[in-house]
Amino acid sequence: MTFAVRSEDMIIGITPFGEPDAGLALAIVGAGGLGVLDLGDGGRRSREALGRLRRAAPGGFGVRVGPRCRLSPADLGTDGPHTVVLAAGSAWPLGELVARHRVLVEVTDLPGARQAARAGAHGLIARGGECGGRTGTLSTFVLLQQLLSAPEPDLPVWACGGIGPRTAAAAVAGGAAGVVLDGQLALLAESSLPEATAAALRPLDGSETVVVAGHRVLLRRGPDAPPLPRTPAPRRSRPCSAGGTRAPGCCRWARTASSPPGSPTAGGTRGGRCGRCGTRCATPWATPWATPWATRRPYGRRRKGRR
Repeated sequence: MTFAVRSEDMIIGITPFGEPDAGLALAIVGAGGLGVLDLGDGGRRSREALGRLRRAAPGGFGVRVGPRCRLSPADLGTDGPHTVVLAAGSAWPLGELVARHRVLVEVTDLPGARQAARAGAHGLIARGGECGGRTGTLSTFVLLQQLLSAPEPDLPVWACGGIGPRTAAAAVAGGAAGVVLDGQLALLAESSLPEATAAALRPLDGSETVVVAGHRVLLRRGPDAPPLPRTPAPRRSRPCSAGGTRAPGCCRWARTASSPPGSPTAGGTRGGRCGRCGTRCATPWATPWATPWATRRPYGRRRKGRR
């Protein structure tokens, strides 16, 4: 089944933060966009919100299915949503949905987009690096142009991440089928977001987030803030060619390449060369005063006969 891009598809609004907010989704539909209800964990609130949308806007809304959703495609019913958005990790089979619904798949790179197209998706949502939650390494506009310029997939693409009035127009002018709003809708009057969460969001300017394990999260401050998972920093250099350890009869002060600058290494100081075996510590901090013999000082040892 094929689905044409309608005028209301230019702006897709997804209820933010995985909350099944039926009132906000209906407000988006009433404003002329496509309101998408995030089903969250698929619990009682999700079922009630889905039933409310069926009665108020039959066939004129969408749902988003995340990895925690316990509902099944059969729960959508015959008068269910027009569009189903599949997030990364969703357990719903795409092949079972494409016969009755338009299916848009969230992607963060070109290989994921090609995989979704081959599985039968009707469209793609390009989640750039500005998105909250799962995000990719490319910015929204770079990812959008990459997906549009590639011969495969040949599908309509919606831009998601860093979208405002001007960037929305730029995305459509650049070839996007439309734009997706989610976190931008959190502080609307129609949103049922708890006041404590809304109060925490109002003073934010976007610089308070960090990317952890491929997800953009809010960096909370204060003594009660939960610690973020520690991501190991990439090694800047290889260990010394002597093995990074003391060699018998050679490299008296050989250390690993991760030693602080000025520490004794195979060449006397970090980045030097051993005068006995000729090995060099492969670090980017090579010092011009490194001597060909071992020394604890960051400068050459005074030779005999010189004052």
